[in-house]
Amino acid sequence: MSSARFVLYRAQFDYTPPSDQEDQCIAFAKGDILEVERPIKDLEGTEENPKGWLYGKNQKTNAAGLFPCDDFVKRLSDAENEATTPQKPTPKPRNKPRLSMNGAAIRPNSDEPVYTVIQHVLQKEHRLTDVFVLKPVLCSLCRDYIWGSGKVGQKCEDCLKCFHKSCVKFLTPESCTGEKRESSDPNATFSQEVPVRQWDNTIVIEWMATVNLYRYSQVFRRDNINGEKLVELNLEKLKEMKIDDEFHQKAILVCIDALSSPASETDSDDSSSVSREGCSPNDHKLIEHSFPSLQRCHICTQFLYGIIRQGFQCRVCGLCCHRKCCFGRLPKCDSDQMKKHRRLSFDADANSVFGVPLSEQFQISDCASAPPFVIWCTTELERRTRETGTNMFETYRRSSSTDEIKQLKEALSRIAANEVVDASKFDAVCIAATLKKYLRELPDPVIPEDFYSSFIAASKLPDEEACKTALSEIVLKLPDHHQSVLRHLMVHFCRICRMQEEFCQREPLSKLCQVFCHILLRPPWENIMDIVHNTEFHIRIVEVLIKSGMWSEQLPDYISAPAIPPRPPKRRTVCSTRSDSLTGSSSHQQRSSPELSGRLEDQEWYWGDISREEVNEKLRDTPDGTFLVRDASTKVRDNYTLTLRKGGSNRLIKIFHQDGMFGFVEPLKFTSVVDLIQHYQHHSLAHYNRTLDIVLKYPVSKFVKDEEAAGSDVESIRSKLLEVHNEYIRKLQDFESMYEEHARISQELHLKHQALDAFRETIILFEEQMKLLETFKNKAAPQELPKVHDNFEMLRARLRSITDSRDKLDADVKEQAALNRTHAANMNALKPELKRLHKQRDLFNKWLIDKGESHQSIDKMLESLASIGSIPAEITASPHSDEKTWLVTCNRTEAERLLKSREDGTFLIRPSSDPQSFALSIVALNTVVHCKIDKKETGFGFAEPYYIHESLMDLVLHYKETTLVEHNDILDVMLKYPVYALECISDHSTTTHNRTSGSQGTQPPLLPRSHYQHLQ
Repeated sequence: MSSARFVLYRAQFDYTPPSDQEDQCIAFAKGDILEVERPIKDLEGTEENPKGWLYGKNQKTNAAGLFPCDDFVKRLSDAENEATTPQKPTPKPRNKPRLSMNGAAIRPNSDEPVYTVIQHVLQKEHRLTDVFVLKPVLCSLCRDYIWGSGKVGQKCEDCLKCFHKSCVKFLTPESCTGEKRESSDPNATFSQEVPVRQWDNTIVIEWMATVNLYRYSQVFRRDNINGEKLVELNLEKLKEMKIDDEFHQKAILVCIDALSSPASETDSDDSSSVSREGCSPNDHKLIEHSFPSLQRCHICTQFLYGIIRQGFQCRVCGLCCHRKCCFGRLPKCDSDQMKKHRRLSFDADANSVFGVPLSEQFQISDCASAPPFVIWCTTELERRTRETGTNMFETYRRSSSTDEIKQLKEALSRIAANEVVDASKFDAVCIAATLKKYLRELPDPVIPEDFYSSFIAASKLPDEEACKTALSEIVLKLPDHHQSVLRHLMVHFCRICRMQEEFCQREPLSKLCQVFCHILLRPPWENIMDIVHNTEFHIRIVEVLIKSGMWSEQLPDYISAPAIPPRPPKRRTVCSTRSDSLTGSSSHQQRSSPELSGRLEDQEWYWGDISREEVNEKLRDTPDGTFLVRDASTKVRDNYTLTLRKGGSNRLIKIFHQDGMFGFVEPLKFTSVVDLIQHYQHHSLAHYNRTLDIVLKYPVSKFVKDEEAAGSDVESIRSKLLEVHNEYIRKLQDFESMYEEHARISQELHLKHQALDAFRETIILFEEQMKLLETFKNKAAPQELPKVHDNFEMLRARLRSITDSRDKLDADVKEQAALNRTHAANMNALKPELKRLHKQRDLFNKWLIDKGESHQSIDKMLESLASIGSIPAEITASPHSDEKTWLVTCNRTEAERLLKSREDGTFLIRPSSDPQSFALSIVALNTVVHCKIDKKETGFGFAEPYYIHESLMDLVLHYKETTLVEHNDILDVMLKYPVYALECISDHSTTTHNRTSGSQGTQPPLLPRSHYQHLQ
């Protein structure tokens, strides 16, 4: 066998093809040799680094077929290419001042005065002209960004430096050096205004970075919020975008209002809320501060902008101001004088660890690898994951209310005094959200700003091993405290990944990386706009660091293995029937090469009119470059949407159409959607959007499903539907049984943990009393010694008894926690199986309808299972199994009227005011109570961690047998009586009588079947 004829690859991981792909794909084990004959057909990438799939032979098993490439295999004949490790620039000294042009140096995180006089060589006076700003520009004096509508800034015609209008009056005469320092973007300033409504999405998200709203830049990019959409945003639209935090909503609207309003930057002294007495900034101890609520500047009375690091605050008197307002005369640093103006929480913040540099919070040792606050949060989250199977990937992605975070902050401020914090008062979401807030507000992030460019350069290395090596070397050069905290967090991430695996909760690592990508590192303030363009590199940095293997924690195999690329479409052969051979025509021939046809409907990647939810399901867990095209949700003819997988998330790209031409941006260059897609299958989308440096690699084919349906007859599909339905019901019963047992044990564990805390406090009390008696023993009179000795022995005996009880309870807790972990693991193992069966059942149902079967005949066939004993009769005979008995279109008032004077347990489910949710209205204690039902990625439910029900039907059937008291103490009631149960069970005459005599009025219209299925 000549090496020139074959290319040899060694398998780097095990791979077993799914059962439906065994006829096309081959299995291999790590170390197997795979041979591919030259010339390689349909080669993507190069022979050294092939992409996608190749056709070859496993020398060990002699099996031939398709096998995945990418990181699964490595060419034998070539050694690994070792990329050059980027050289780390000489780190800038810590607390190096940022110089401003009037001779001030800003050091926002030091107790020393913020401003220090520095000598400059002055040459001449600036020649300033008013300018309009499109892209935010850094002011050369105050180092804050210039933005807004109207002539918000001035620019020197000689040195080209830009200044706020309010900063110009503080310029030193003859301060122009004459040296031209043009901004990085020569088109940042204009002599004529560019209205906000004409901004594109890129300008919008760059502006968001400069007003400290970059946390939501990906949300605005996902929804393609341009200038026209930006100025139209309101509270309702922000909620639709899933921005639920009230403070964040207000902060965004305040910034938009300031952007849209004409500029008034000539701040007068009279606008200040406090009297200015000519005090120098040196007399204040100003530091950058993150305010948890809207705060006005004490100098200009305008709001501080953003949701984090909005401005400066004096540590002594509590003065708050914008960066640009620090110049000129400031009020005297007098704590008593500022008391009536400063924030109410100022005194409480004085003892907070939030916003304090890491080096001031702890001393590195074997038992202190991070600040006590961080250690407590990570330890508690790991304990809950270990004992209850909490999904930490989802927990970290959720946010908590500001009040809950504030309460936890106050409780944890007592850790430094060695006080015990009652963790049972706070849920896992609150703890995770507080930890994220703490890390966000660090003055210098965990990965310091000085090292930002080095990390970004390393993340751009194409070779995975070279990137890992480079990042590992840079980590070793971080300051000791930052390196220690980074190591602690990485160990924490590795542990929760391993625990997720133990509970069968296999989540893609990218979900965790997306949460922390902007928390662990950010660019210096002068380059803050880079953060919205480098998101992809931030995610890669966090992911490579977790996978680097330098944290002494083992990762589960499913995370370390690379993602499997989408398999190629099934090869379609020409049908060899006699009629086709005579006529020379074949539909299979036409379909085998859709790219040769110009018709959009013939393309495998075009799915027509499907919903965004269906698209998200088809692209779930697929690699970058996977794509499909669907009709736009606007339902306008010739409007389409391209959905592309990039960076672990779906990117929606609108395809514009005008005058017969198509494209992403003007000018539109393509005569059809087919031409556009074929072009970008070979050319990068970077020229359309520089963050999308990728080609359309893997189309999601619609033909596979059609062929499978066409190859089955009606009886075969019926048989499969009955089999799947029966299996689904059985597994659902198993799941509900385990769920109820898991909920019961979780409640018991909660109470026992409280008892353990009580034991702990009691033991401390007894030990203190024994120490007190020991001290008194040395001072007691001889006649008192026997009594003291008896008391001491009595205390010791009681302490021994309490300790024994504590140990028994602790052992019982560990045993029950282990049992609960088993239940959680079994439930998590059942979830994907239930989802698979549910989707399979719906698919068979659809195929039967496509072949002429009616909904009624299918329902009757499934109900017949109850009569033969396959399914318990109560499941199918119960009125709960008919959604028409409880799913009603009405509002809150109508629901209360329908349920008035009904028995406890009578209920209905209706649409909520939130379009993505439902509401349960139920009678409890003769009162109508309303509960919101949310829809999450894991299913329907009332609260975390109960978002596990595949559909509303599953939720109703579960709470038909389970009380709602676990969600609300006053709701000790089950879903007993659907509001229209009698109407659906009785015959027509009984129905008429009940509706007439029940005085309930006319029945509201039921939800359309299509709407209910869409929400499922």
